[in-house]
This record gives sequence, structure tokens and C-alpha cells, in this order.
Amino acid sequence: MNINNMINETLLGKYKIMRKLTEGGMDSDIYLAKNTKCNTKDYIEKKSEYAIVKIVKKTQNTSDDQWSKILDEVLTTGRVSTKKNIIKLYDYCKPTEDTIAIIMEYIDGKSLLSYLNDKSRLEPLEAIWIFGEILLAIKDLHSNKRIIIHRDLKPENILLSKDLTKVKLIDFGISSVIHKSNLDDNFDILTNENEFYGTIPYISPDILKFKNKRKEEYGNLITKQFDFFSLGIIFYELLTSKKPFEYEDQDNPQSIKIALEYDIPTLKKYDPILINDLENIILRLVASNKKRIHLRYNDVDEIIRDLEKCKRKYLNNNLVEDELLIPLNERHLQEDLNNNKGISKLNIVKNINKKYIIFISILLSVLGLGLLFLILSLVGVY
Repeated sequence: MNINNMINETLLGKYKIMRKLTEGGMDSDIYLAKNTKCNTKDYIEKKSEYAIVKIVKKTQNTSDDQWSKILDEVLTTGRVSTKKNIIKLYDYCKPTEDTIAIIMEYIDGKSLLSYLNDKSRLEPLEAIWIFGEILLAIKDLHSNKRIIIHRDLKPENILLSKDLTKVKLIDFGISSVIHKSNLDDNFDILTNENEFYGTIPYISPDILKFKNKRKEEYGNLITKQFDFFSLGIIFYELLTSKKPFEYEDQDNPQSIKIALEYDIPTLKKYDPILINDLENIILRLVASNKKRIHLRYNDVDEIIRDLEKCKRKYLNNNLVEDELLIPLNERHLQEDLNNNKGISKLNIVKNINKKYIIFISILLSVLGLGLLFLILSLVGVY
């Protein structure tokens, strides 16, 4: 079996790999496969005629922690694959000792990232519907005794069916599974957490609390806020087609601090029809620094209730707004800093110009005096 090119290979005696779709993280390849044993005459069974196969290879660059995370992904996906808005796990196998194949439900559409790239900003009601479907998936993850924190929520990991009737959450490769005790408020972390994971700019600044902590202390630090922060960034993108913060270097973990230092720009900057109620949801989701942390949601149900209120306002064309939780005049914005930098640069140019003019003036004065002395000397000679 050629692990580097799995086309025409068959897994588990029925999943024949047809073509490569893309490449994933952690040295993985994503293929489309056909279930050759599927009864296509049965309407229900026909839905599983095609499958996605994720082939993950363990290489010399794969750490033990990363390989452990890959195995965790199989278990996590299996735990939640019966949920409506979460990708289904069909099966898995190990084609070789250092390879794992994860066989999952095929969605015939595109990622939310591609959809946004095609459409740019969405209408408020469409954004509210998609976001609501994502919230239902997160509710399923957060509501079990074993809480699953996805930790890599982003438009690439959300799939839309071609007819836009389904929204599916995928990729549990870096998820954290936490078991909550019935006896106290302590949490036991069940997944491997030895390395830094996530995608800037969707990573909650709460991850900075990991610094100087022991692994056994992570259970009380990995919370629902990890996902809530990501949800806030995604919702902002759905409504504006922009991210609320700018990052000069998305590979630098220190960039995560930006969300601690600045507030989000107002939605009305992009469209006056975006009511304060929508913005308040995002403000609560991304609340990170000490001044804002009291705004945070406690659970997904609170977010869903606020979103439903927004939905009713748009459906009824009753756009009476709530007051902003953080007034514009109290926000510390990144764009203000950039504008100040621009002003500073302008002042520098002005100062340089002033110095240049003074220098030229002095130079001309010296040259003028020199010329005068020369003329006087010549007159004295003759």
C-alpha cells in the first residue's frame, strides 16, 4: 500500500479512495472515497455512499504529543458523531503501523471560509442562521459530563452543504476532553496537552494562563471560553467579512495578547444596519482583559437566547437597539494606535523638512557671505 498516494486503494474492504481533495495539518492528506458496499437503492444508506478519508502519517517530525492528539481525535469524533451538526465518524483503521485512516461523513458543499470568500459579507439573517447552527454544535460538545472543548474553531473547520441546509463542525484534532466530577468543581483533563495548539487569530488569550503551570493544573484552565472567543471572531467575520484584530505575525504566539490590549471596532463601521445587539454578543464572546471579563457568557444557552432576540428583531423589522455594553468612547482600538503611528510619521517628516530648510538656509547664508568676501577682495585688488 502506497501511503503517499492512496488513490485506488481500498480500506476495510469497502472504502475505495477516488481522489485527493486537499492536505490537512499534522502531515495528513484528505481523500474522497466511495463505499463500494453501499446499497444505493436504499435512500437512507445512499447518504453514506461517499466518505472523507483523512490519512495521517507519523513522520520523524511528529512528536509523541502530536501522535497522541491524533489518536485523541478519533475517540473525540466518535463520541459526538451522532450529533446533528457535527461530522459523523464512520470508521477508522491503521493501514500501517505509523499511519491512521479516519473515515468520516462526506459533505457535498464547501467550507465556511470558501463561502465567505465567494460572498464576502453576509446579510444579517443569513449570518444569524449559520452562527446559530454552529452554536447548536458547540452546545452538544459542551453539554456532556465529558465536556469537549473544540479549541480550533475557524471558518475552515465548518462545512456547508451545497443546498445550504446543513452546517457541520469538523476537525477535533486538538480538542480537549474534560471530565467534570459530580462531587466538586474540579476537572480532570483526559487529552494530551503538552504542546501549544490552535490558530491565531482564533485562540483565546486565556491560553496565556498556561505559562508556568503543570500539566495536571490544565483541567481548571481549559474552559468553554476557549471556544467562545473563537466564536466571537467567527461571528464578526460573518457580519463584516473582516477580523476584528490585525496581526503582523500570525506565527508569533505573542500576537495572542492583542485581544487583551484592544477592543473590537464597531460593526456599524461596515454596515449601519448591524444593530448593537449583535455587537454585544461579540463583545461578550471575546471579552478577555480584566476590565471586560465580567461580560463573559457562562454557557451556550445564553448566547443562543441573545441570538434569537436579534433574529426576531430582524424578522419583525423592529431594529430598536440595546445600548452598547462598551460605548465607543470607552474602547481602546487598534486602529487608533495605527492612526497615531501615522500622525507620528507625519510629524517626523515635518520635523525633517524643518531641519532641512534650516540647514539649506544656513548653507546659503554661508555661501552668500563667502561670495561677498570674494567680491570685496577682488574689488580691493583692482
